[in-house]
Amino acid sequence: MAGNNSAEIRVAGTGKLYVADAGTSLPATFGTDPVADWTGAGWKDLGFTSGDGVTFSKKDKLEAIDSWQSVSPVHYIYSSRDLSLKFSLLQFNEDTLPFFMGGDAVKAEPTPAVDTYRYEIAERPFADVRALGLEFTDVKAGGTTPVNHPKAHHPKAHHPKAHHP
Repeated sequence: MAGNNSAEIRVAGTGKLYVADAGTSLPATFGTDPVADWTGAGWKDLGFTSGDGVTFSKKDKLEAIDSWQSVSPVHYIYSSRDLSLKFSLLQFNEDTLPFFMGGDAVKAEPTPAVDTYRYEIAERPFADVRALGLEFTDVKAGGTTPVNHPKAHHPKAHHPKAHHP
């Protein structure tokens, strides 16, 4: 809806990031326990992120169509679009390491080793495509009741630049 409407401003107070296999759908319904809704649908919580939260960005590349009859381009076409979600992971565990490094799983070493795990780093980079989900909570302007927004979802996200402090 056009015009000034402060109820449509979203300020993510707190939130969570979830990862799943590429193509995984959002949970069908959300009840009183969003964590159970996400994990029950095959998603893994990526844990704590830095206080900066999550930043969305969109970058479109336009290609100009020039004409002999005009000094300026007569038309533009989209040649590419990048949609980015930037965040910094703080936790280091069996879910975040493969997400950060891309690929393989963390595996427990066979006995007699106790609490010893192995992660094989790939020799060369490869495409690591996963589904990414975002849930955040805010309070609408003029209100006092927190509103949960579990709607951001990318069913096939590629993460070429991971950041882990």
